Amino acid sequence: MPKRKRKFSVNASILHIDTSHGAEIGYVFLSIDGFTGGPGSGRPEKTDRRPRGMIGDRIKSLRRVRKMTLRQLADQAGVSEGHMSKIENDKSQPSVAVLHRITQSLDVTIGLLFNETDDCEQPVSRAGERPVIDLDPVRRGTGICLERIIPHSKDHILQCNIHIIEPGGSSEDHIQHVGEEMGYVLNGELDLFLDGSVYHLNENDSFHFNSSRKHAYRNPGKTQTRILWANTPPTF
Repeated sequence: MPKRKRKFSVNASILHIDTSHGAEIGYVFLSIDGFTGGPGSGRPEKTDRRPRGMIGDRIKSLRRVRKMTLRQLADQAGVSEGHMSKIENDKSQPSVAVLHRITQSLDVTIGLLFNETDDCEQPVSRAGERPVIDLDPVRRGTGICLERIIPHSKDHILQCNIHIIEPGGSSEDHIQHVGEEMGYVLNGELDLFLDGSVYHLNENDSFHFNSSRKHAYRNPGKTQTRILWANTPPTF
């Protein structure tokens, strides 16, 4: 029996970074889809239905453009230099909280790290067609994903996503930044940590708070939690 041919697709993306001197630097990132099948498998394994970004190269490029050392970025992100090195080499995925601190230090949004582009603005987005970002810091199939309600754009002052949190998924650590945010639990349940208090929310419950307060969250339930979450200014 002849061997079945394995099919791969190569995706190219370009990240443009404006420097303080007015020059623009471009980086090309290549990714190969389908290269997950084991030896002799004859066909690639099914990949996770949610997109997973390899963000290490982008973090490293942004850090170098800003002339920051690895230790400087690590100190501002609150992790060790060794851990930051693993993040930049895609050997470790940062938690949501660490990712927040990294992007704050680099003065970018999380969307830029995941190679989102400012597409042609449409006033309506259809169910099943909105982009989804995988923020899972630990393992496949669980963690946190963001479904974009408002498309990513550097010109927006409002951001809105559906946070999809699998059982046990969490921000892992407290997040703190400038702004204001609110959320509405569409499905499931949520533990919301604000400063020293813990609030348990169920379906149809809502929350709002100033983003300067230390906050964290996790899904304590056994089913997926979905939250309509809006904040300004954009951080993701």
